[in-house]
Amino acid sequence: MIPENVAAAANNCEINAVVEWLAAHPQSVNEVDAGGESLLVLCVNESYDGIETNQDNQLELVRYLLSQGADPNLSSGSDDETPLYACCGSGRAHPFPHAQLLVACLLRAGADPNLKVAENAPLFSALDCFLGADEGSWVLPVVAHLLRYGASLDNCEGNRSAEEVIAEEEQRWPELVKGNLEFQAAAILIRGVRAAGSWKKYCRKWGPHRDILRLRSLVVRGRGTTSDTWLAGMVRLKENGLVWKVLSFWRDPDDVEEIVLPPDEEWPEPYIVRVYD
Repeated sequence: MIPENVAAAANNCEINAVVEWLAAHPQSVNEVDAGGESLLVLCVNESYDGIETNQDNQLELVRYLLSQGADPNLSSGSDDETPLYACCGSGRAHPFPHAQLLVACLLRAGADPNLKVAENAPLFSALDCFLGADEGSWVLPVVAHLLRYGASLDNCEGNRSAEEVIAEEEQRWPELVKGNLEFQAAAILIRGVRAAGSWKKYCRKWGPHRDILRLRSLVVRGRGTTSDTWLAGMVRLKENGLVWKVLSFWRDPDDVEEIVLPPDEEWPEPYIVRVYD
């Protein structure tokens, strides 16, 4: 069992105390304290105030614990909460600006984006925070990271899909939704991934490959503009390989940097929301 003082150190992200104890007890990285919480869960459920000041300490301790073999899928505590579920929101009302860094770190270490806590997936943990958070912009990149690493849109909350969760929020809190551009962007992102069939296919829609090949097709048929002379030259010279050479410098995108919100009565022009800002 983790001693009380070490559990308190992990809960306050005091990395030196945790490192010292683990150096003497390396086999105990996945043990729990008296409350049934692992070091990793204690760390991500920090107890200190001033989270922005200490966010570097928290991220450093998470990385250290993972490097020592901490299991990112080990549920612990009275709620059997996983580290990923906790980082995705877990009912937080206060700003959590570095959540995306913690989530990305856990996912890279093998955290399962579909491992549920009390029938709720990490994606629901994030969506459930959006409209109740003091500053919800940190939730959008968390949603994007989960989708990128394979979070399912089905059975997000019990048997309900992510789209059903969003639709209920839109119906219950229309004014909050209207004023939360990041929530609107997340809704567009989730519905777009569903329509495309996968995250990868959704990302490909924003890549240059199709646009360049479509432009090349127009030039071949004599329908290109004078501004397309560089591509027209390739076609005239039958340098088809050169077109593919150009495309080789652009790999298919594996992420989405921005979401475009459609215009409405308040915003007469399309509005761009940056995903990771």
